[in-house]
Amino acid sequence: MRRYSGHSEAWGEFVDAKINAPDVLKKQLDKAK
Repeated sequence: MRRYSGHSEAWGEFVDAKINAPDVLKKQLDKAK
């Protein structure tokens, strides 16, 4: 995962918040209808 996140810290030493999760969920729900 380090290559995707861009973090140099060891695994488990950082947290990336998913700030676009509500937008992604809305798009997925709209598609499901």
